[in-house]
Amino acid sequence: MNNNTELEQGPQLSHASRIGNFIVRNKAAIAATGVLGMGAVSGLMNVRHGLDEVTNAAINQIIHSGISAATLMKIHELLAKRVKTLAAEVVPVVIPAALTTAICYTIHKFGIPYLREPSAEPALSTLPTAVVIALIMPVYHVAHHSKRISDKIHHLFKN
Repeated sequence: MNNNTELEQGPQLSHASRIGNFIVRNKAAIAATGVLGMGAVSGLMNVRHGLDEVTNAAINQIIHSGISAATLMKIHELLAKRVKTLAAEVVPVVIPAALTTAICYTIHKFGIPYLREPSAEPALSTLPTAVVIALIMPVYHVAHHSKRISDKIHHLFKN
């Protein structure tokens, strides 16, 4: 490729970089969609208990998702900055995912004092969060830190 074409089109981005750029540019929309979507899924997990339980589980999930979305991404970033080895790249993924699942289950199991009752099916209400966070955290991590991870892999094979 000649320099003129590259200047006109910009440098070629890797797939992970393109995903990372999309996530960064659309964080608020992605978070809002996730919060509402997870609320709907959690509510549906309680459909056999009636409309009150569907609403209760959905609201519990929306509250949890709204709080945890911002907080746990900050925890992820703090942990990611401290990662020194390639093996340690797992830490900023596993800890926020485990915390999210534990907090979600606690809210569904015990409710929120003075605000929300517990969900009828706390384990089922937590299942979508556990699955989604297990899928999203690795993608989020790689998308935001692909250059550093790539450098570590190259350094590993170079030595």
